[in-house]
Amino acid sequence: MIGMLGNLSGLRIVISDYVDEIIRTPIKRHRKRRTQKKWSKRFGYKTVIKPNIMQMNDCLIMSPKSYEILKKSVGERNVKTGFDQNSSNN
Repeated sequence: MIGMLGNLSGLRIVISDYVDEIIRTPIKRHRKRRTQKKWSKRFGYKTVIKPNIMQMNDCLIMSPKSYEILKKSVGERNVKTGFDQNSSNN
């Protein structure tokens, strides 16, 4: 899902699923590299998806989960939904 949802202090907010950071960590950890490789093959990895926010010029690109956290922390009244007609280039 990619879409523009609104403004926050003059910054455009764009929601994208591709911004999330995927972190793979081994389930069991060993100090020796050779043993760690075998343990990772046998026991596998745990995948953690971390919500992320990127800023490019006057645009915030964030995951949907980050947007929900932002709405809760800032409040509903400060985040306008929909396109802002005043900031569009004519």
